[in-house]
Amino acid sequence: MLNLFGMINNLPFHTSYRAKNRKKTNHRSASLHVLLLICVLLALPASLLRAQGTETGNARPILIATYGNSLVAGVGASTGQVYSTDNMTGMDFPAQLSRDLGAGYVVKNLGVPSKTTPDLAREAAGTLYPLLASDAYSRKIVVIWELTNDLCLAGASADQAFAHYKALAEDIKAHGAELILLSMLPRTTYIAGYSVQETEQYRNQINARLRTEWTAFADRLADVADLPLILPDGTHLGDAGYTIVKDVVKAHIMSLVNSTVMGNSKRSTTSFLTVYPNPIQDGRLHLDFGGYLQTVQISVFNALGREVYSTRLTGASTHIMEVPNLTTGSYWVRAQSGDKVQTNRFVR
Repeated sequence: MLNLFGMINNLPFHTSYRAKNRKKTNHRSASLHVLLLICVLLALPASLLRAQGTETGNARPILIATYGNSLVAGVGASTGQVYSTDNMTGMDFPAQLSRDLGAGYVVKNLGVPSKTTPDLAREAAGTLYPLLASDAYSRKIVVIWELTNDLCLAGASADQAFAHYKALAEDIKAHGAELILLSMLPRTTYIAGYSVQETEQYRNQINARLRTEWTAFADRLADVADLPLILPDGTHLGDAGYTIVKDVVKAHIMSLVNSTVMGNSKRSTTSFLTVYPNPIQDGRLHLDFGGYLQTVQISVFNALGREVYSTRLTGASTHIMEVPNLTTGSYWVRAQSGDKVQTNRFVR
């Protein structure tokens, strides 16, 4: 703070006045101090006054904390396998996500290879939960991806693996975060205790439960289980696969951020459809219904309101729409399931 009274006392005209009027009353002297203070304040440059004030901080970013095993860490990606919380230069999906989201978001990669869900639950107090307790972020969104190690490394049953995942999700929610779950990918290598066939059977059981029960303990389900992902080593993705996962997760993050407020982030009956990538790439549009739907009617309309695509799905949580013949322009996809109807715009 500027020492304005000290400045006034050192002014030459004030010193002269004081010398000539030593016998004047304190009241008149105090009045002059006030008058001179006002004059000095009016004369000071606005920039100097601003410099003495409290700086206005920038808006706090949204935290995206990715938590899980080697698929989160990025094993199999061509670059970025450094398992660093803040390294966002590689092709692992959190790093790609960070670059796509840009300013306003902070992405942390908390993925560690060979971890099981119970491992993550035990270690969260030292890794994840301090981030969730920080006041540096306006919102905290956690993306968790596990399950495969519970089956393939720890030998858990399908029910046990699901229970572990649910318990971790509930604990993360209890720490004030919004939560996006990922479903379980197939796995044909690094399996201990079960055959490949048994692992696939249990994976299907777990994913079926996730698709019907996720709303009880999460805010979004990013169902990647049945996407056309290639696992070069039988367990991990390559760059192309991690890019697809990034697109799915990003779509759910944007859906969550744009359609909900903190503390009321359950999926509403008017927000259940996520589409990506947008614009369309390679004539394919992915539709994610945020969970298992008994039936859903899909219709696509062009800018003139004409229906150019229609299909009816039964027992679906995702759908890949093949529309290579659409001309360049804007379209609307309409999904209806029971009394839930949503229309999203996309670009070809």
